Amino acid sequence: MLEDFVWPEYYPPPNEKQLRFRLQAAKAEPAEGAWVQVREVVLERYAADGRVELHVQTPRCDFHTATQEARSDGPLEVRLQSDRLVLEGQGFLWRQSNAWLVVSNRVRTMLRGGWLAEQVGPLGTNAQPLRLPGVGEGEVRIEADRFLFEGSTGRVEFLGKVRATETQAALACDELQFVLSGGPTGRVNRVEARGGVSLERAGLKATAEQAVLDPALERVELTGNVQWERAGASGRADLLQWDLRRETLQARGRTVLHWTRAAGGMVPGLQNALAAGNGPVQLTVTSDSSELSPRLARFEGNVDVIETPAVGPPARLMCSRLVVRTDANGALESVDSTGGVIFERENLRVSGSSCLYQARLNRVEVAGPAHWEADGRSGAGDRLWMEPDRQRFGVEGNAELVWPRPPGDMLLGVAGAPPGGATVLHESAGTDADPAAGEPLWTRVRCGSYVWSADQLEFTGGVEVEDPQMEMSCARLRVRPPAEGEGEPDLMADGGVIVRLAGPAAARITATAQRAEYEAAAARLRLTGQPVIERGDGSRFVAEVVEYHRRTGVISTVGTYRARVERGDNPGTNAPPTLPWPR
Repeated sequence: MLEDFVWPEYYPPPNEKQLRFRLQAAKAEPAEGAWVQVREVVLERYAADGRVELHVQTPRCDFHTATQEARSDGPLEVRLQSDRLVLEGQGFLWRQSNAWLVVSNRVRTMLRGGWLAEQVGPLGTNAQPLRLPGVGEGEVRIEADRFLFEGSTGRVEFLGKVRATETQAALACDELQFVLSGGPTGRVNRVEARGGVSLERAGLKATAEQAVLDPALERVELTGNVQWERAGASGRADLLQWDLRRETLQARGRTVLHWTRAAGGMVPGLQNALAAGNGPVQLTVTSDSSELSPRLARFEGNVDVIETPAVGPPARLMCSRLVVRTDANGALESVDSTGGVIFERENLRVSGSSCLYQARLNRVEVAGPAHWEADGRSGAGDRLWMEPDRQRFGVEGNAELVWPRPPGDMLLGVAGAPPGGATVLHESAGTDADPAAGEPLWTRVRCGSYVWSADQLEFTGGVEVEDPQMEMSCARLRVRPPAEGEGEPDLMADGGVIVRLAGPAAARITATAQRAEYEAAAARLRLTGQPVIERGDGSRFVAEVVEYHRRTGVISTVGTYRARVERGDNPGTNAPPTLPWPR
């Protein structure tokens, strides 16, 4: 039995006086071959400048004097890089030839100073920091089944049921690897985790097959079946970059976001009162890539949003790029979509090159060419806007509006309530076919712009109307629906008005004026501002005010008038001209 056993090894010249390795033991007893059984052991490896790179302390082990290999199935304590890393475990193998250490069981580790140590002071001889509860500020604690250290490269690897814990984050995986070098101020530049990776921080949890942490940038990149979740939201992607400093997520490759909102979604076109009554909304957003931060979300490439309320039908939004902004409390502020935008809600479908939804105002603006369809009606223009809460809808620039009308002699028919309203206040006539033509009947209006509200539909700028019972052109046209929602609307046209009313060839009416007002209840057309009425038979009437009664065919005037009345259908008589509609 030997006491105070020491086995040193020195660097080759010119550092031959500098220790490279030393094993000290209180007692040593020779064993088989070159093996020595040692007790109360301290094993150390030194850098060329004298720093302690590795310190191993164990109650007992076997040491091979030829290969300088040490092994034990007992407990040990390890300190690496001048106490930068402190470890406890059960069972180890040390090979001095390549500075290789394996700890085989129950590994508990503390990385002092965290991943980016500025300065770590030496521990006292009897210090036991791993016995302290919790995780201190600036510490990383790691538990695993096994531990591997390669002194030649500084590579550290943890294997089996790995869990790394900081004050604000926890990482679990099957394998964890990083390079530890540079002594007490050595930085860890890259941390790799593989197999069943799970990372939790600030209420967000992400899982993946692999993860790479850049401590300096505070950024994690997760790959392979990536999934994440936090309160009210979850998602998946092929790759996820998590910026821990900015609290942002960047996902790429088949990205899917599931987002639950208390009320109201991202698809425009619904009144806020109805949205509040529909209950929670489940949003599913798919895209090629996405970026999520506390108050901003960006989606790029083949964006598809499905909005499913607790009550009511789903809605949909499709585009190439989507930007969603919320306030500090998570309330929706705006949804900005660009590139082939299409959104659908109930019977409404709108398309355009871009769409801005201002959620607080509940206002939608669509840049064109914009097109919309709703309940058999349709329209187009350079720009489109809608305010569902105010039941207002408008189109600007090269505007067009088409709606179905029933057969019969009514003018225009009823266009119905503006798209996006709470209810249809005036039912449209549907697409009934003309029994004679066998095709649907339509009213079509082209103009510079139109504004549609619950009580009026107003067209302005080069208005042209095509209807089976009427053609009209003017500068401005206002259409007011009947109070009961059925029958003819009232009309008011201003500015260079030209009206052509359908009827038998001889009785067709053509009227010009500065203003034309049609009162549906009386079926009376009133013309002012140099009015002129001409019939198909050549009759012509001019006065200060001219009124035409559609039901009776009577033309009446106010003030000084001039009239030219052609012969009737019976030659040689003074019979009055044939009226467009029989009395």
